Amino acid sequence: MLPRISANSREALRRMTQESSQLLGVPSRNIEAVVQSSTIMTEMTQCICEECGDIARARIERGLDRIGAMTRSRTPQDIVALQSEILRDNIETFLSLVRKAGEHSTRLADEARRRVESVGGGRQAT
Repeated sequence: MLPRISANSREALRRMTQESSQLLGVPSRNIEAVVQSSTIMTEMTQCICEECGDIARARIERGLDRIGAMTRSRTPQDIVALQSEILRDNIETFLSLVRKAGEHSTRLADEARRRVESVGGGRQAT
């Protein structure tokens, strides 16, 4: 009778250890998925900030060029033409920035999904 109780206790302990290991694995995968998502967000934010900086530098250079062109303007028609050019450039820059932000957002979502799936073993983390 004692060997049977001992065997039952060992089996219960083995099952309990196995189940606790499985339960601890789920939160661990969830934490890893959150860490991966945060890493992706940081990388993409850095990329977007770098692009915004590049755009700002280019805009400053063009603005300085336009100030020079404005001082060289001789007629009201020259000023109106320059203002039209500035407006067109502003709209193009805005549309370009919106397009790039959309591209980065799509890349961010795809990369986050890919990394989370790889952490979860092809399943969504719960």
